[in-house]
Amino acid sequence: MEIINSNDSFLYMLRHHSKPIVDLQFNKDGDLLFTASKSFEVFLCNIKGEVLNIYENHNGAITNLSVSKDSRMLAVSSADQSYTIYDVENKDIIFKETVSAIPKHVFFSYLNNELVVTCDDSYNQKPKILIPDLKSKEISFEYFTEFSPTSSILEISGVNLVFSDIKGNISMIDRRNNELISKKEVHSTKINKLRPSFCNTFFITASNDTYSKIVDFDLNVKKTFAYDEPLNDACIFSTNDKVICAGGISARDAALFRGKKVFEVSFYDIVTENLVGTYSTHFGTINSVDVHPSSGIFCSGGEDANIFLMKFGEDFLTAPFTELDI
Repeated sequence: MEIINSNDSFLYMLRHHSKPIVDLQFNKDGDLLFTASKSFEVFLCNIKGEVLNIYENHNGAITNLSVSKDSRMLAVSSADQSYTIYDVENKDIIFKETVSAIPKHVFFSYLNNELVVTCDDSYNQKPKILIPDLKSKEISFEYFTEFSPTSSILEISGVNLVFSDIKGNISMIDRRNNELISKKEVHSTKINKLRPSFCNTFFITASNDTYSKIVDFDLNVKKTFAYDEPLNDACIFSTNDKVICAGGISARDAALFRGKKVFEVSFYDIVTENLVGTYSTHFGTINSVDVHPSSGIFCSGGEDANIFLMKFGEDFLTAPFTELDI
């Protein structure tokens, strides 16, 4: 861990991963940070970036992680075609399941700690979304999708499931009867991530078409934010007045940004949709961002394998942003 500066704000650079970062997430209480890279382990850190635990029972690169709202369980999906649920404190495996394709995304529900697992179409498998029953160890919900899904979340009641796909669509499923309620083309190409707001009444997207959008659970687009490159992740502040977006051109298209030295996270006013600031930290595409529940700290991780943990200065926190009300 390296402290870059220390004054009204602070910036820690965490270097405990050796491969590109794929996901990071604060817990709901804000005292823990979980980080994962394209290696086989997940790190648990405190808010200063000091490592507290390592979860490493995987035989493939980590693809995603999710922390339960009570911070007791950690779900991890892996390219070894499995997803695992750990006891956060003692690292015991609560549940582990092997699937026929690669699970690309995991999500713990807001109320009941239900886990939603999103599986792609790798190994010539039909793409699907499933929900395991953690008590019976059986699959309680399974839905096969038309296109390979990328992210899945549950709305606050847990009845309706929303998922994105590689074509830019967002769909809603009624879990009670497995029926498609609604489907809309929200983006022109692949949606990389869906993230619910802290209040769980709307969510934000991040797409390769360089746009991030706030969408309600009727699948109506409420706000649109323009980035200058493909977006890998976006997050809404708990205050519902700002959003953070980050991304960059993929490594295989590196020749297209020859000479580019830094990559930025961008901040937007949620009501006006205007860009209000950027921060340059990484020397490669940024893959994941998250905002602390207090809205006073953010973290980012990228292809350079670095994680930056930054506290905002007082001028940013007291700026007159307007809260979004949907």
